[in-house]
Amino acid sequence: MKLENLIIIFIALALPIILILSLFVELSVDTVANKIKYKTYLDKAAHETIVAYELNTTSDKYKSPDITEDNRMRDIDASMNMFSQNMASFFGQSSASKSAIMTYVPCLLFTLYDGYYVYVPSPVDGISSSDYSTFIHRLKPCAYYVKIYECNDGTLALINYTIDNYIRITTLKEDQYIESKGYLVPDGTNDGNQYEPNITDKFNEIANKCADLTPISTSNSPYPWEESTFNEEKFKVMQDSITQGLEQGMTLYRRYTGMSNFTMPELTTTDWEMILHNTCFAAFMQGLPVGLSTYNTYTIAISTGNNDAVVDTDIYFSDGTYYHRIGCEKLTDFSQGFSLQNMSEEQRNLKPCYYCVIHTTESSFQSLDGKSNAEERKKAYHKAMSEARNSLPKG
Repeated sequence: MKLENLIIIFIALALPIILILSLFVELSVDTVANKIKYKTYLDKAAHETIVAYELNTTSDKYKSPDITEDNRMRDIDASMNMFSQNMASFFGQSSASKSAIMTYVPCLLFTLYDGYYVYVPSPVDGISSSDYSTFIHRLKPCAYYVKIYECNDGTLALINYTIDNYIRITTLKEDQYIESKGYLVPDGTNDGNQYEPNITDKFNEIANKCADLTPISTSNSPYPWEESTFNEEKFKVMQDSITQGLEQGMTLYRRYTGMSNFTMPELTTTDWEMILHNTCFAAFMQGLPVGLSTYNTYTIAISTGNNDAVVDTDIYFSDGTYYHRIGCEKLTDFSQGFSLQNMSEEQRNLKPCYYCVIHTTESSFQSLDGKSNAEERKKAYHKAMSEARNSLPKG
């Protein structure tokens, strides 16, 4: 056979393979590019959603103690609607067709200081609830971080946990109903608590009669940034509650879409640390077409400017020019403590301390152990924390 014929045969066989491989590579590149683009869309929409919520919670109406469930649901619903509108805009669709984007959303999660909300698939108005051919997302009422404990004297104690150490205790014994609320403190004393100075004593009274709880003490601190059996129990109750709400949302999504093999993504330890220590918004998406496959992803956006709770990262101290963390080596005056989320006009002119920025571990509350003035710093920190908390509206 002539060489020319062999070359023709080779080209005839190799060219389709080369074209197929080229197309496969191109599709693979497009798939990766689309995944990056879709994740960017999701992150941006989640960020704008949490910002919208912050604007609502810092408005004048939230400075009143008269916060109702209807107020919270209205503002969260408005924030979640913004999410769907933004996603529709990012994907080049009109607001009227945002429902097309939401078909890829199993569930949306909003966690607050005392509970969480989920935005889940629900039947369309006027259509039978057994008709799963179409759905819309609706906001469910708040699910609180709550657990019922049984004491050895027959008392039932219902404890509502929060992301800071504010709790509510409701006890029931022989038809006698008692409710207490306030901030727990390690030594059982009042550190500026405007609610009930004896809430720690009330908790310890329950804990001494319940095998599942340990009394609060300096070695069993309620402060969220410290390791303790109290926090271990609290975070477990919160995580179990949120997981249950998400799984219910995913179940409804499978029912409406027929995607029986879809399951809730497994959140990492880092994800849970963000969720359990902050007010945040989480969005889950699945089944997005991306070239050769479909894409499943989720994102978490943390709120740093709301009026729900005061956590350890909110407290700073002013030296007149800069603001510092409590553990900062550059901080020498501990009298001017404040919450970053409730800064005065004068405090807004302060600059962040560069040392705090580049030495985050050295400027944290946990790093105070071993410092010569650790007790003085801790006392100042707790005073600033109490003042900031007493300015918050709590239900």
